[in-house]
Amino acid sequence: MSVVKALSAIQGGLKAPKDQKANRYRYRNIEDINEAVKPLAAEHGCAVVYTDHMEFVEGFVTCVSTCTLLHESGTLSSQGFAIVNVENKNMSVEQSCGSASSYARKYAACGLFAIDDSADD
Repeated sequence: MSVVKALSAIQGGLKAPKDQKANRYRYRNIEDINEAVKPLAAEHGCAVVYTDHMEFVEGFVTCVSTCTLLHESGTLSSQGFAIVNVENKNMSVEQSCGSASSYARKYAACGLFAIDDSADD
């Protein structure tokens, strides 16, 4: 099986419902996505890894996260981006970086595993 076929099988079997609630909105977080992806990845001989890189670009600190699907036949990856809000009075700088990392990882995973933002995934 190739990495592309493994990814296709994972995408075909993936169910990542929006189980989190905030006010009147439903959403999924990176933990929800990972919980759904890991068993499917293992079933198809794959592993999923994330790497983050913080950059200072035009006055902003940005987090670039890469989600990579590893398979013995190769790798596929996608990136997500987030701006770090270092002036948030309710969070330390470390918490702001962690929040941006989670956000960027979520969108990197959504890109790789073809998770859209529709109500019915």
